[in-house]
Amino acid sequence: MTKAEIVDYLAGKGKAKEYLTTLNKAQLEDLYRIDQDAEALLGAKSDEDGPEGPSVPENAPGTPVQGDKGWTEYLISQLYEDETQKGFPTTDGLRRLFEKYKGRIVESIARVVEPANINNLNRATVEFTVKWVDDNGNGFIATDVADCSTENSMAPYNAYPSATAATMAEGRVYRKKLGLKTLVSEEAQKPNGDELVTLTVTNPAEVSKIQDPQANAINKRCTDLGINLDKFIAAVCGLPKVGDKKLEELSYAEAQAAMKQLNNYNRGPTNGGDKIPDSLFDK
Repeated sequence: MTKAEIVDYLAGKGKAKEYLTTLNKAQLEDLYRIDQDAEALLGAKSDEDGPEGPSVPENAPGTPVQGDKGWTEYLISQLYEDETQKGFPTTDGLRRLFEKYKGRIVESIARVVEPANINNLNRATVEFTVKWVDDNGNGFIATDVADCSTENSMAPYNAYPSATAATMAEGRVYRKKLGLKTLVSEEAQKPNGDELVTLTVTNPAEVSKIQDPQANAINKRCTDLGINLDKFIAAVCGLPKVGDKKLEELSYAEAQAAMKQLNNYNRGPTNGGDKIPDSLFDK
């Protein structure tokens, strides 16, 4: 089908034509496939569902609807005990509520935007797309992204950065489309200082020694940021004189602290990081 034909088809299904014309062909084809999936799903509904599909209970008088004050608290109250962690909803719990209030999920797609590697200090970025149909057979798409690293995820989840980032991104889709004014539990987890030092230890016998991937990452990040490596090492280790310690002489814990500080410099003050001191640049 041509782009114009898909637009006409979806417009005939009740979609706003003005909106459809802003989409590219791939996005239109996604909506078309969702609509076809919806037709198949609705055609296969059980006898118990009745002629209009699964029924949704009417809200009791005084029950808030999306956008009302108290909506977030109302939804959180509908989560089971194992669907919250420290007061935050889990992605599993929001997935259940999403299908209750928004519609049936017909497809979920995770796409790794950037895998974890030594050059990005083991940070994985994943895009997650959810496709669903409402009770009237209308198809919808929503996408969000998240990243996972040793700085924003706790053990043991940060051992699987791509999978954890996918779960975080999926939860972001649900909370935004449900209109929740809270974080998903997977977004809210933060490791403490001790965990930051020990997260990537693979051989306890070598904890006292900097690892080659750490040295490579520190050297590259300093180069990328224009930081003098020797000055940075002296500053992060609290040494009185530049050159008192070389990169290969750092301990594992010092290397972890250095990587953490370089991450903060890379983010910059506008994104919650630190400004690079002028003293670390070559003059």
